[in-house]
Amino acid sequence: MVIQKHGSFIKRENLPIAMTASELDVPRDDEGHTAVQPYALAASARFSILNARLNKIGHFEVVSYADHDGVGGLFTVQNVISHSLMHLSNWQISQLERQGRFIPREGERKGKVVESSTALDDDRSAAAKIRLGYVLAAFEANGDQHSMPSNLVIKRSAAKHAKETGQVRSPDLRTLKGYIQSYLDSPFNRLLALAPGITGGNTTKAFSSKLEELLALAVEHSWRMRKGTWKTAKNRFHRLLALKENADVRKEASDEHGNLIYPCDRTIQRRRADVDHFTRDFLRFGQDAAMRKHCIKVPQMLPTAPLDVVEMDYTTLDIPVFDDRFNFIYGKPSIGVMKDRMSGVVLGFAIFFETLSFETFLQLLETSIYPKDMSAYPGLTHPFHGTPLVIVVDNESHLVSDDMRALCDHLGIQLRETRPGEPNMKGAVERFFRTFADAVIHNLPGATMSNPQRRKAFDKDRDLGVPHLTLRELEGCIQHFLYEYHRTPHQGLGFLRTLRDTPLSRWEAMIGQSAPRRPIDPELFATVAGNTHYAAIHNGSFVWDHITYHDERLTVVSTAPTTRFRKAGVETTKFKCFRNPTDLGHAYVSVPELNMTIKAHAIGADAKYASGLRLYQHRKAMEQWRKKTKAPITNVADLEAMLASFADDLKDVYAQRKKQRTAEAFAKFYASGSKKLARSQIVEVAYSPAASSERIDYASPVKAAPVRTRSQANPRHNMADTPEAIHVRDEDGRLVPSDPLLEAMAHHKREEKAKDEARADDGHPAEVEGYEDPDDIQFLLDKHKGDEE
Repeated sequence: MVIQKHGSFIKRENLPIAMTASELDVPRDDEGHTAVQPYALAASARFSILNARLNKIGHFEVVSYADHDGVGGLFTVQNVISHSLMHLSNWQISQLERQGRFIPREGERKGKVVESSTALDDDRSAAAKIRLGYVLAAFEANGDQHSMPSNLVIKRSAAKHAKETGQVRSPDLRTLKGYIQSYLDSPFNRLLALAPGITGGNTTKAFSSKLEELLALAVEHSWRMRKGTWKTAKNRFHRLLALKENADVRKEASDEHGNLIYPCDRTIQRRRADVDHFTRDFLRFGQDAAMRKHCIKVPQMLPTAPLDVVEMDYTTLDIPVFDDRFNFIYGKPSIGVMKDRMSGVVLGFAIFFETLSFETFLQLLETSIYPKDMSAYPGLTHPFHGTPLVIVVDNESHLVSDDMRALCDHLGIQLRETRPGEPNMKGAVERFFRTFADAVIHNLPGATMSNPQRRKAFDKDRDLGVPHLTLRELEGCIQHFLYEYHRTPHQGLGFLRTLRDTPLSRWEAMIGQSAPRRPIDPELFATVAGNTHYAAIHNGSFVWDHITYHDERLTVVSTAPTTRFRKAGVETTKFKCFRNPTDLGHAYVSVPELNMTIKAHAIGADAKYASGLRLYQHRKAMEQWRKKTKAPITNVADLEAMLASFADDLKDVYAQRKKQRTAEAFAKFYASGSKKLARSQIVEVAYSPAASSERIDYASPVKAAPVRTRSQANPRHNMADTPEAIHVRDEDGRLVPSDPLLEAMAHHKREEKAKDEARADDGHPAEVEGYEDPDDIQFLLDKHKGDEE
């Protein structure tokens, strides 16, 4: 069947509807996590949830919100299609938000639906930024970003802003109030809310559905012919009209004299050109040929609540590290930290090796806002995340730039710069750096001890300044330190500034009082990072920095009739791509034709290479390739093979690591801390007779040793089963409780008594409570016979 509107089926508004919550893969909330920042979703607010594969969508409406004791806040939401109810916790919404699957519906917009601000064309994006300037000017004059300013404030601020920006005149009051209301109602994507709508054009159908069906059959027939043209389609359409069953259609297509006037030749040519490239080849050459040509083989200042004020700063760590994957030395890294001033928790950290820039700040902010993936650190948790109201920064050029202010305005975050020469305005994070350096960095192998003078006090065999740790080992040390730091009492966190408290307890007690947040679109960080590229899409794939990205939906884009292939003398159609510098495993493609953005993932061998890879690592790898080979890069596999040869250049470093056993020392340090934390937990020890007869597992004392049967194939075999008591038959054949431990002790005493009686019969004195007769020489000689002198 000919596709009339190419690619419309992959748009979010046309996805299959999920009728139940089980179809959406909502993360299960087992209540084993720390409390999170609540969300501001009013009753009757509507939102949508995508499933894990992003090919099914469910539409919901908030019914109510209840804060249950011991459980936390729960939203009762209703499916607007099936009217089924389900509950969503704040933690579940945060997980869906992090995965880009939670989409608030912020009111209907005029014109065609645009799913993302990255899909806006340049003209509409520029118009949205102009409108945003008037809105921010009104808020600045009003001194409040959360309410509608007065008419007088709006007029004055608009006139002033128009004069400063060189515009002829400002919009009228009604238009400006509409801009401000759209900004307030759409915190999820404010720039998109302010963009002008796209007209849907003339939607009046020129012909009846029956005539359209005959025209589609004629066009399909022309593409099935080996050398069919639009004239073939026209002749076929006239033959179809001549059939008796199509007499009503023939009347519609003819004038009052019976002459055929509809459709015209130009209409037939347009309908034939609207057929996508895949369907053309499918009809003309067959399925196998179309699949080979178009389809890809996928080898595939004292705040009152947490998050009110967050301090942010960088520091250089006094320890060089090298890469355990590509085998090149990074040098001394920089670390960025965001620390909540009220609770003292570290919301997130990020390690950098490139020059500090707006890109590095984005990585730190994204890590702090979204939940962390701690699967690489079993036994450790870092549940702290959220959107701050105020971020305190120093006067680094990229932290006070226009890009930084635009980002904070878009997220609703206030930026507060410290005065030069007054680091005490960020005293909490500065003190954290000192504690972290003394407790961890200066005690790790290879530390540089801050300056050369301090290094001179140590022997040369200490190898200060020589890289011993890998990047992963350093991150593991930091995660372990933060786990203990959040559970250690610190002064200044209690009810009074002189009292001590733990950051974890302060966070759990006060996070419910923090300002509610709205979900943040993850695409925003890829958009504002500035890492863009124009790529040609072929067979649903495109290449960026030698990494191949693919998505099934891009196959539809690449076969669109408006997409030009690579041909001699013809400019290839290129699409704008965005990428998050913190993870090169995926990229976003803007498709203006469909008014949407598609997320593509690295495939095949490139997926293993790019997953979790940061942009500076990839740039470093390509730089080393150019230095070594002086040749262009053909594929990622060659790049990894060449970089693996760097191990020879670091053989001295590896030898020193083996000599000092750095990895073993790190593992011992990591394990000792984990054991200490595990043993300090309060547990309920099993006390049943059956459990007391078994050996205690000190690593997991809360569980009794399992009861084992002779065969694990026995249906009654249960490794987790621990009976309250063991029953045995007495002399009368009745089952009575028995304690094997007591019986074993009694049996042991009987054996010892029999041995003592045997020794006494042989003329040797019996041992009484460990006492031996020192005068019995023969007994001592027999006892120590065969011992070394």
